[in-house]
Amino acid sequence: MLRKKGKPCRLKWFFCSQSSSKCVTSVIHREKCDCGLVTAVIEVKMTPEWEGGFDRVAQRIARFEEVQSCYLMSGDYDLLIIVEVANIRQVASFVAEKLSTIGPVQSTTTHFRLKTYKENGTFHQMEVTLDRWTVAP
Repeated sequence: MLRKKGKPCRLKWFFCSQSSSKCVTSVIHREKCDCGLVTAVIEVKMTPEWEGGFDRVAQRIARFEEVQSCYLMSGDYDLLIIVEVANIRQVASFVAEKLSTIGPVQSTTTHFRLKTYKENGTFHQMEVTLDRWTVAP
């Protein structure tokens, strides 16, 4: 992640080879880069639309610039949204002014990322030891 004139700038590298099915992504240690972004995980309960189900609403939500990821989920809520913005006020503004104004959205629950231990298969800020403990009989 880079920062330009006080604005957070997202840096994500994706490389996919046409001849193979392998994709490579860069992993950014946010704590080390001090980019100042706030990551929120938002659970959304909604009413499916007639003939469109969840798809049209999910696609509408996914188009917002703040939304990094949007998933249809099973369980207590319908969508899981990952949002990255500059501060907590922008998360509140996103939920109040954009997300909750969408008709089928019934309710939201917002969680904030405090610390990352493992992301996309890569460990952060911890030493990984694969040694097994000795078990005494």
